[in-house]
Order: sequence, then C-alpha cells, then structure tokens
Amino acid sequence: MGSGCGGGVAAAVIAKSGAKVLVLEKANYFKRAEYKLTEESAFHNLYENGAAIATTDTGLSILAGSSFGGGSQVNDHIQV
Repeated sequence: MGSGCGGGVAAAVIAKSGAKVLVLEKANYFKRAEYKLTEESAFHNLYENGAAIATTDTGLSILAGSSFGGGSQVNDHIQV
C-alpha cells in the first residue's frame, strides 16, 4: 500500500490488529529546497505518468496525483 491517506489509515488499522505492516511508496521524496516550483516540474514529479493518462479509448483524460504522501498530497490542494 502507498503512503497516502487511505494507505496510512489502512496500515494503522492492520498494525493495531497485531499484524506487521510495511508501507511502500513509489514516488520520489523532495525536500522543499530541492523542488522546483514550476508547472512542468509539478506535472512530472507529482502526477502519475507526468499527468498524461487517458482511458483505453482516449475519451477521458485522467489527472492522478502520485507523490510522496500519496495522491492526497496533490489532490488535497486542488481548488475548484
């Protein structure tokens, strides 16, 4: 499981039941000083496949956050 909101809660619940839990994260970790605050960098580093995912028939584009701390790290900050 990843380190996002869902993965963190699931890991805690499973660990409280006595099982051993390992949380793995596929995303890179950036210290604030290392991160470039540009749109290009954000798409490349914070979104799955550089924010270039579509359904099989390409009828729908998918913007999926994928960063250290899970997609919620990105998606929680989106303003609609």
